[in-house]
Amino acid sequence: EGEPLSGTTATKLAITNVNGGVTPNINQPFSLTVQAQDENGISTGVTANTTVTLTKATGTGVLSGTLTGIIQSGEHTYTFSNLLYNVAESGVSITATATSGMTLLPATSSLFVVGSPATQLAFVSVPAGGQVGAILPAFSVEARRPDNTVDVNYAGQITLSKASGPGALTGTLTKNAINGVAFFNDISFDQAGNYTLNANASGLASALSSEITISSAPTITSEIVPQFIQGVAPSNNTRLPYAYWVSIGNLIPNKTYRYINQVVSSTDSPTTNGAGNVIFVNASGDFTRSTSPSFTDPLAYGTFTTSANGTFAGWFMTEATGNARFTPGNDVYFRIRLNDGNDGTTPVNWLTTTNSARVIDFGDNFLPNEGTAIRATSGDNPKSMVILYDNTTGTGNPIYATSVENTGIDFSVITSYAPFYSNFVSGVPGSWGGIIPNLNNQGIRLIKVQNPFTGSSKQYQSADGVWGTVDTRNPDGGLDNVLVLDLILIGIEEPTAIIGKIEIDNRFINLELMNDGQTKLEIYNVIGQPVISKEIYGSNHKIDHQLKAGTYIIRLSNDKGSLTRKFFVR
Repeated sequence: EGEPLSGTTATKLAITNVNGGVTPNINQPFSLTVQAQDENGISTGVTANTTVTLTKATGTGVLSGTLTGIIQSGEHTYTFSNLLYNVAESGVSITATATSGMTLLPATSSLFVVGSPATQLAFVSVPAGGQVGAILPAFSVEARRPDNTVDVNYAGQITLSKASGPGALTGTLTKNAINGVAFFNDISFDQAGNYTLNANASGLASALSSEITISSAPTITSEIVPQFIQGVAPSNNTRLPYAYWVSIGNLIPNKTYRYINQVVSSTDSPTTNGAGNVIFVNASGDFTRSTSPSFTDPLAYGTFTTSANGTFAGWFMTEATGNARFTPGNDVYFRIRLNDGNDGTTPVNWLTTTNSARVIDFGDNFLPNEGTAIRATSGDNPKSMVILYDNTTGTGNPIYATSVENTGIDFSVITSYAPFYSNFVSGVPGSWGGIIPNLNNQGIRLIKVQNPFTGSSKQYQSADGVWGTVDTRNPDGGLDNVLVLDLILIGIEEPTAIIGKIEIDNRFINLELMNDGQTKLEIYNVIGQPVISKEIYGSNHKIDHQLKAGTYIIRLSNDKGSLTRKFFVR
């Protein structure tokens, strides 16, 4: 009941609490706490057992229940726990009087309200829609008094049931109300359609929810799945990044989903997560890699935001591990699992591509499961996607697709990546690398480069699959004899008028730029190592490059665009 205080004398009573501050209901037990205090209002123990009696001070009803209690000698507080009042009204107050023991001044409570108990249920925050199999955003059902306020004393069970709709209702359908409110946070439906819900509780009028429209489960509506992916099992130390594109429909509009994409075989179940490490291509422009994907770790899942129509289209990337699915000759499919689009931490939908990729590994034989390394230097923007086709029209599924460096992931420190990729591709702006099959009569005839965030693109073409002196038809280079394409030398028309002009001789770089602000100047040697990187300001520059004899690549980039050129120093 409380610790007595010594050195002071109790002189009065005080009512410190009526029902814990919660509105009591008519004819339902409520509590009241009385305290002995000194003249300064400090709780003080009584020196003799003191009987306290309660009486109604104001109000039209009858106060009943246990109306007397004893503050024991040495104590200062007593709580009445079985009080009743029989009229629902405001302006009620109670007086506490010491009727034996110490002589203490009486106390009267502040005015309070006695309410009617709950008579009805009401739905709150019912979502307008959701998806098949996905958990709806949380909503609640309230136990309300006749004046439509919540009866915070109600603690009974509230049960949901389907009032209308074609499918089944699942989840925890019965909840105990807490302070008059029951929260439902795991409700879902198994079929598309329009639904309403009933809420029922013993002795209360039921409630009917507003309509909930459940749409079909998300589905992949279109896809670009390259035909070949590098792999070898049970140990894979020649890994490469692999990219594919999908469009997804039937998503909740304007929602941010968490996703994890991995790789499955035809024998996996529809909800098998799959294998492979994930390289996330996020809308922020960040590329991140995870070897342990999880919906609970922000660094281990990707995100995308849907359109107003509930769609999303974008690039996904994966990395083959030593899992048995990546045995050469296997056909693998690409699975994207999604959360509920509402910050959920568990998968709700598993989407799988219709098209598969054949697993091949590096080899120098003309066999269907062997391939040759290919890489390129280019002036293309980092974080672009590069797509290789065996025709000049870009029709059908491409041979391979990957990302243009630098993506922000340091593949050079990952010992399980192919050496040519770690040494000559990773971190070198404009470079990319992959694998192409040794059995390919057409070779690579079209290289598309696409911005994954804006969709803008450009392309390189070879009518016969020969790029300069590099023949991509039926190669047999395996891992060691890498096909190296110089797309800067081959080139396509660059927007030079937008960026400006470059003139380079054996000593000086002369620039006439169409931008007075900041421009980034980068120069790389022929193997992609940076030799100059600096920020320059203004439009006209004469720079003493002091480069040794050799072949170099210069790249300029600013808010007008970018320009890349190869030059020679003799």
